Formats: sequence, C-alpha cells, structure tokens
Amino acid sequence: MDRFDATSFVSQGDKVVVLRSERSTVRETGQHVEQHWAQVYTVREGRISRLDIYEDTAALAAAFGESAAERRAALGPMGVTEPPFSGGSEVP
Repeated sequence: MDRFDATSFVSQGDKVVVLRSERSTVRETGQHVEQHWAQVYTVREGRISRLDIYEDTAALAAAFGESAAERRAALGPMGVTEPPFSGGSEVP
C-alpha cells in the first residue's frame, strides 16, 4: 500500500463509520489503484459485531488486469455478482 488515510470518523448509537482513501500498486500488473472506502462498524458490548465495507471493486478488478468484458460476464442481470454477496458478516 502506497498511501492509506482515514479521513473521517462518525459515530451514532452502535454504529461507527470510517471514511478512508488509499493508493496501492498491484504487484502482478504494476497498475496503481486509488480508491475511497467507507467502513461501517456495529459495536455491541464493546466488541465489533459487524463490519460492512463499501469500495470500488471495478477499479480493483481493472488494476488486477480484469477487462470490462470479463467484469460484465461475471455480473448478473442486476449488475451484481452471482450469487449475490452482501459484503457484511454478522458475529453472533
């Protein structure tokens, strides 16, 4: 990772939102990718119980060498991966 910055933190109730930006270089392709992320943490009893991450997956795929046609082929009719993946994980 060439640069990583957490730019904002916002909390309300049991949620904490972290906005961040980064610049990375993919070793395999030499491509650079710059992106902005949002991470939403749910905190219960002092522990992170859920994490949702929102990022530009198309930019990452391109940096790893995936073509636009390959990306379209991997997407379903609604423009999401099949089967759908929420990106979140809940800890009981």
